[in-house]
Amino acid sequence: MELTKTELELIMQTERAFKRTKVARVILLSVMLVGLTSMLFGLMDPDTFAYFSLAICLYALVLPQLGGPKYDDIVVLLARVRAEAAMQPGDALTDALNQKL
Repeated sequence: MELTKTELELIMQTERAFKRTKVARVILLSVMLVGLTSMLFGLMDPDTFAYFSLAICLYALVLPQLGGPKYDDIVVLLARVRAEAAMQPGDALTDALNQKL
């Protein structure tokens, strides 16, 4: 099975977006912990912390869709890999994609 240059670029974009999202979530968690500590020591108002936390949670949920490849493109690529894998058994990745849930 041969992947086109565009598909390989899509895979690389997805990997970069996934790594960036993981790092950003760790940073956001750290910021929330600093905010919680600030609230517990009286440096931040609890209402401010609640709004701040809500904004961080929403940003963490939306983060994977920002700047990464479109979900539809990834699904099309996986569907193509799965279709070609049905014709060429033997690869572990394609066997995993072909399993029915």
